[in-house]
Amino acid sequence: WCGPCRMGIPEFVDIQSTYGEEDLTILGISVDQGNKTAISEFAKAFKINYPVLLFTPEVISAYGGIQGIPTTFIIDREGKVRDKVIGYRSKDYFIDTIKTLL
Repeated sequence: WCGPCRMGIPEFVDIQSTYGEEDLTILGISVDQGNKTAISEFAKAFKINYPVLLFTPEVISAYGGIQGIPTTFIIDREGKVRDKVIGYRSKDYFIDTIKTLL
């Protein structure tokens, strides 16, 4: 139902395809109340090529909380959050940021 999320997913799929061999891992976290079957069907429909987890309060709090969706965290190789983006951003924005960390 989240329009900006739906806009960003194909871009994340493309980024994962392009940079996955350089140790980039995109991880989706669903904050919906849906069940695993619904999320799996959604992932298939959008050809998501990265893992998608169901949120837990522990996961959300580990990254400083979520004030809106989509929220994207860019985490470096040491596990440090380097950027927290609330709302939609273009694929180029993420590629520019990711390239500095690969």
